Amino acid sequence: MVDKFPYFSISDYPWVGTDSGILKGLYYDERAYVGLATKLINKPFPVEPEIPLSFQPWLQLLAIGGSILIFGLNLFSVRLPSAIFSSVSIVIVYLICVEKFENKTVAFLSSLYLIAMFPALVFNRMVFLENGVALFFLAAYFCLLQYSKKNEKKYMILSVIFSGCSFLCKITGLVTPLFLAIYLAYNKRLKKNIKFLSITVALVIIFPVIASVFYQNLLHMITSFIKNWYLGRTGNEFSIWTYMFLNTMPSGYITEFRGYPQLEYWYVFAYIALAYLTKTERKKAIDIYLVIFTFVGLFYFAGGIGSYFITIIQPFLAIPMGYLLKKIMTLSKFSLLLMHFLFTLPMQTALHIYIASLGGITTYDQVILIPKIIIICIPIILMLFSYYSSNQADSKRLDLINNKILVLLFLGTLILNSYLPVFYPHYLLVKTTP
Repeated sequence: MVDKFPYFSISDYPWVGTDSGILKGLYYDERAYVGLATKLINKPFPVEPEIPLSFQPWLQLLAIGGSILIFGLNLFSVRLPSAIFSSVSIVIVYLICVEKFENKTVAFLSSLYLIAMFPALVFNRMVFLENGVALFFLAAYFCLLQYSKKNEKKYMILSVIFSGCSFLCKITGLVTPLFLAIYLAYNKRLKKNIKFLSITVALVIIFPVIASVFYQNLLHMITSFIKNWYLGRTGNEFSIWTYMFLNTMPSGYITEFRGYPQLEYWYVFAYIALAYLTKTERKKAIDIYLVIFTFVGLFYFAGGIGSYFITIIQPFLAIPMGYLLKKIMTLSKFSLLLMHFLFTLPMQTALHIYIASLGGITTYDQVILIPKIIIICIPIILMLFSYYSSNQADSKRLDLINNKILVLLFLGTLILNSYLPVFYPHYLLVKTTP
């Protein structure tokens, strides 16, 4: 249930956990957003929010407020809108993939990857307004695909409305109308649709107008926006690498394994899938690149990426995955072997250390040496047999067997390490408290 996972208690997370009564277990930023939502609906909140209502747009905050009115103020009600938004996002990813690849198997695999992606599983259940941003970003993009295919104005109108709604969930949603403009410019349709973009502009300025009416202090509202965007701040640019490649927590803390920062393998595999899609069908990969370029470029100029802003593009990273998973057996054996050495072997070693620890073993080096040698040698031996085989049919059969072993080892290890407390013990080993 969303009220039990992830759970941030003061004992486990002394700096960012909360122990405030019925909202015990919320991450600190979640509690801040809940405070704004309760303020919107005039409900009492245990702690007065330190930030004003003008700090963020209100669309998802109103959804949170509505959930509180229906189910009461508790962990379940405040996280429910994010869970609903992210669930709908999975459906839209499926529809996007059907439209883009014209293959339901590819669409199903991409959606399944997004469901299984552990960092998405965590962030999508939390009170992060980026979940609303991601939902409307996906909806806007789906409508763009429909418009590109059918050339019907209604899809463009829907796309600009959804892009405006993305911004109205959180100021970081500005990435959606910006992507919309870049997409249209790249496809040489910006001039033709400039009048429709005015709808997005109107939706973007709605919130400042309403906020200024409520507060009668436009200057204070503008100051809050500047503070939120960290405008003028520099030095956070490396956050782009941190949050897009490393295993990090919502607080920005970089997790480690035996003293080394951990890669976020779910993202790395998605980048591999995007590279493969680029190699085989470049035109279908361009849109995903435009999403990433817009996302990185916007936040680079705004002072760096926040620790959970990556929630916005997690669904887009899953889109090329189905295509790769369907075609993965046709990859070069050398490509798969490289992936095996760079990613599977470190993950396997981490898994072996965890399994050894279950038996009370604390000195791992000799214990895991034999399985390490086996995992290294099997694919190499099969490749040698294939290379020196005089029968071409046998050689191809050995290559296919080897590819299957490498793929299953990678995917199996990634899933096991994610859902056993190997990569994410900071979530899976935290116990809820009464």
